[in-house]
Formats: sequence, structure tokens, C-alpha cells
Amino acid sequence: MAVLVAYDGSASAQKAVEYAFDSHADEEIVLLRVVEAADGSTEAGINLLQEAFRDREEEASSSLQNVTEPLDTA
Repeated sequence: MAVLVAYDGSASAQKAVEYAFDSHADEEIVLLRVVEAADGSTEAGINLLQEAFRDREEEASSSLQNVTEPLDTA
């Protein structure tokens, strides 16, 4: 079984992640974060998209580190 946890960086999402790891430690846990690639613009150029993806990737990486730090100390 896999446990899917939506994560948006909020305090309640952090609690959901902690709960998932505490309650389902032996299961596969999938964190899902949806990002808007081009801020709703369908006419964004490829360079803008690449820049947006890089920025979002950095944000996601930072968020993941924020999620896993408390778990590493547990």
C-alpha cells in the first residue's frame, strides 16, 4: 500500500507528513506537491518555462529538506 500526502509547505501539511510517517512507517509514502509552471500563461516562452521549472525545483528541494529534517531527528 502507498500513502499519498499532499504537501504545500503549510503547518497542517507538515503535521500530515509527520502523521503519515508515524502511522504508516512500513508503507511507501508519496509526497505530492503541485506547482504552477507558467503562472497560468499558455503563451510563455520556453526560456520562461525552463526558468520557472528551475525555481520550482529549488523550492521543492528546500521544502523536502524542511519536511525530512524533523524526521531525521526522530
